[in-house]
Amino acid sequence: MLCLAFNITILIIANKQPTSKWKVQPSVLLAISSAASNGLLRFAMAEGAVIAWWTKAMSGCTVHDLHRYWTTANSIFISIRDIKFFNVMTLACIASVVISIDNPLFQRALTISVEPSRKDMAVSAAIAQQIPEGYTGLLQGNPAFTLSAMSPAFEEVMKGYSSREPMHLHNSGCGTGNCSGTIRAAGFAVDCTGESFPYDFGSVFYDENGNPTGSDYHGPVTGMQDITRVTFSSNFTFMVNRPSNVNFTVTYKDQIPCKSQLQVKRCTFRPATLNYPVSIENGTVGFSSSLSSLGTTPDTIVAAYSIDSIELTYRNSTLGGVYLAASDLFTSQAHISQVNHQWTLNVTGTLAQNYVTHIDSEEACNDTWSDPTDEVISAMQEIMFRTALSAWNESTPLPLYIGLNASNVQTNQTMNTVQTSLEPAFQLHPNYLAAGVVIMVACVAAVASTFHGGGKAAVRCKGSNCELDGLLGLVGDRRLQYGEVRYRGGKMIPPDEQEVEGETVHTRLEMAHPDLTTPPRQGVQYE
Repeated sequence: MLCLAFNITILIIANKQPTSKWKVQPSVLLAISSAASNGLLRFAMAEGAVIAWWTKAMSGCTVHDLHRYWTTANSIFISIRDIKFFNVMTLACIASVVISIDNPLFQRALTISVEPSRKDMAVSAAIAQQIPEGYTGLLQGNPAFTLSAMSPAFEEVMKGYSSREPMHLHNSGCGTGNCSGTIRAAGFAVDCTGESFPYDFGSVFYDENGNPTGSDYHGPVTGMQDITRVTFSSNFTFMVNRPSNVNFTVTYKDQIPCKSQLQVKRCTFRPATLNYPVSIENGTVGFSSSLSSLGTTPDTIVAAYSIDSIELTYRNSTLGGVYLAASDLFTSQAHISQVNHQWTLNVTGTLAQNYVTHIDSEEACNDTWSDPTDEVISAMQEIMFRTALSAWNESTPLPLYIGLNASNVQTNQTMNTVQTSLEPAFQLHPNYLAAGVVIMVACVAAVASTFHGGGKAAVRCKGSNCELDGLLGLVGDRRLQYGEVRYRGGKMIPPDEQEVEGETVHTRLEMAHPDLTTPPRQGVQYE
């Protein structure tokens, strides 16, 4: 039973544990335990066979019964052959063989599966925490400087953004697992404000006096004015002499009535260092959560900066290229027109198309849109993150940054992550464990039944002067040999004694003194 308890303990402890934590595998321990339990059970059966034999002898039985008790204890073949004489020794003998099944059952109870593993890990990261000065845009003209184009380095960044190329973090040290955490990198601190205005997007009628009226006018009408209304508009602005801010404005109609509200939202993007939520796998970095609120709350902003206006004299722009890219991506407009009583809707740019929420095929003034600001913020932060990745080995001075406690671009950092990886672990199968326990308990109980009456047999034997100690003291050294013994007139005669005419000699097989026995002869039938 100790071996059974040992097996159960090993299986329960090993469940869900990585295989690498076990210097000696559970399968080895289970095999040793099963071998020990099987050997101990055979030993117990040998002892139980003696007790059962004496118990049966003292309770009264035939010689055949005693013979079967002894032979079934030593042969599974005889036990099965004589199953019609089923007895306690037959059950014990079968149990001593059946118990061998417990080893494969216990082994099968614990298999290896792939399980997620989590551990804390410090990971090095090479990424720019500030955009190098003049990194994204090119300026032309003197003294009236204008933003002319994106820089070659930033053009490569935007190609990767547009084609959704994977982002690679240099020298991360994450290994083969998945590391998740926050990383400091260049981004935007975002400040947004919103307001709404009453606005009539509907038809303009002329009353009986020729005065224009709103779309809710229900009096006499003398005519109708052709109109055009902007129902969605998004655009970016940037001034080279104010290089710290990229501004975004979106206006949209979000309610169905033609006479409703015009929503206006304005956001200012300033350079900053942010805490990006990332996951790293095999050197490829991705975002572990949405970036739509990144840079809008203090807990996501490490530091915000300004850029000196004299940047324009350096012929390059730090944020100008980002402005050009954002304008190309997100400048969009939707306007409705009513000409000769017919309504039409015209849309330019993808943002207005993506955020339309309702289109009225008869009266376009009922069309509505939703707020695209979250998508714009997410895209702007991803563009900045990709730019920071491309500048991972830049360590140029930052004389134009205001509010920065560093003289150069910061690129190296250690980030605390949680590494998640898939590794082999043990998996417990309770059904196989239960089957092994049931078989082992049943077999032990069967062998234990042979010890029943052992104390009684010992007492009766002692009270009847049938202890063997005294007998062995008298005849223990006497020499015996099993073989052919000759009898004449009821007495043993030596093998070499001549037969007397007229007297019958009988031969038997039995234990006797070696001088009175000869080896059994083949083909002879003995009495």
